[in-house]
Amino acid sequence: MNNVMLSGKIGRDPEFSMSKSGIAICKLTLATSESVKKDNGWERLTEWHNIVIFGGRGEYIAKSCIKGDFLVVMGRIRTETWEKNGEKKSRVVIIADEVDFSPKAKNDKPKSDFQEEYEAAKNIEEKEDEDLPF
Repeated sequence: MNNVMLSGKIGRDPEFSMSKSGIAICKLTLATSESVKKDNGWERLTEWHNIVIFGGRGEYIAKSCIKGDFLVVMGRIRTETWEKNGEKKSRVVIIADEVDFSPKAKNDKPKSDFQEEYEAAKNIEEKEDEDLPF
């Protein structure tokens, strides 16, 4: 089973693009933190995660969220590989299946104008998922 759940803050404004086939793609970095004991005190460690969100959810997050906003992401881990100048490269990304945030988690900002649009896109994607054979 390949499941991951992360909660943290967006590290830079989300990047939005469309695939050649017309699928919305949102890419962002998410910072998660933990405290670890070190000597007689505690040290805060931050881990950075590359997040990719497809479809209506991705478009909504790209329009509604900015650097510093708090998100909860549920998805799966994927390793991307490519070759550049004859050198093999790779990085780990989280493909988000669910993304959640609330106005309180977003530094007490009012609800986004895109909230209804997001809910509609989420319902459409859930119906599309019912047609998938897996």
